[in-house]
Amino acid sequence: MILSHMGRAAQEEQSAKWWLFPGFQARFELYNIDLALLDPIARQQAAELGHVVLVEGAYDVARLYAAGIRNVVGSFGKRLYEEQLPRIDVLAQGLGIERFLIFYDRGQDGHSRTSQGRIESGAVDAARLLKDGGLEAEVFRWDRAFSNAVRQDVPIPAEITDPCEFSVEALEWFRGRRLL
Repeated sequence: MILSHMGRAAQEEQSAKWWLFPGFQARFELYNIDLALLDPIARQQAAELGHVVLVEGAYDVARLYAAGIRNVVGSFGKRLYEEQLPRIDVLAQGLGIERFLIFYDRGQDGHSRTSQGRIESGAVDAARLLKDGGLEAEVFRWDRAFSNAVRQDVPIPAEITDPCEFSVEALEWFRGRRLL
């Protein structure tokens, strides 16, 4: 029985990290677009903050959602495809927003080369693609430092490289300061 369009490898020896149902083409879709458009809390958050958070995958969406951040969608990978822009437009029009905050994994703010020599696009290219489509885009800055009650200039720990690696409390703290 097919219950979803995707799955995640549960063991290291499994060959693929992600498995998508044959025929499903992620490059045309956005993960969680349905809830972002239909959930009253997601709609309210998008209206109050004026943006939707764009992450890479389902686990990132799930972690942000656990932190109460509902105005979030995933691009199904470290790249936003031109073919996804119609979905982005549906989302922007449906929520009445024009801005996206791109919260891709650390290191995805530029370009990386795959083992096959292809250039993979990161958050900067996603922002450029959104801007070319007439939308506003901001890339989450992993290099920024924060102040806390004890000391100034506390950076995001280097071992945190993925939005889903933040604690729920940390993501709530970011949201409370309107950083997400």
